[in-house]
Amino acid sequence: MSTPHNPNQQGTWRLKRWTDKPNNQAYLELGLTFIAIIFFGWFALRLTFVTISELYAEMKSLEVTVEKLDGKIESIAAMQLLYQQIADQLPLIDQSMPEKPKLTEFMGQMEVIADEVGLQVDQITYN
Repeated sequence: MSTPHNPNQQGTWRLKRWTDKPNNQAYLELGLTFIAIIFFGWFALRLTFVTISELYAEMKSLEVTVEKLDGKIESIAAMQLLYQQIADQLPLIDQSMPEKPKLTEFMGQMEVIADEVGLQVDQITYN
């Protein structure tokens, strides 16, 4: 066989001659198979690692949320104990509060008392 004069054809001709040998053909197939496995494996593993990292971040966020909720549960349990300790005193508190508060009358009484004692009231606030 004669070699072609075109450089592109010459390279193709050498590759054809090289792949005509059975061992070289097996090596080429094996090499291309490894390249394909690496190429497609990279994308599959990359997506897997991205998913794992996202799930890990979400898990850490949920752990923080669980810790906060546990703290709130402990606070509620402590408040429940306090409530049980003062539950028998709640009717007394209800009895001490007026049924219909008369704020304007109270303010008038405060003003009269302040005048009698000689105090000057600049401001009264109620929360």
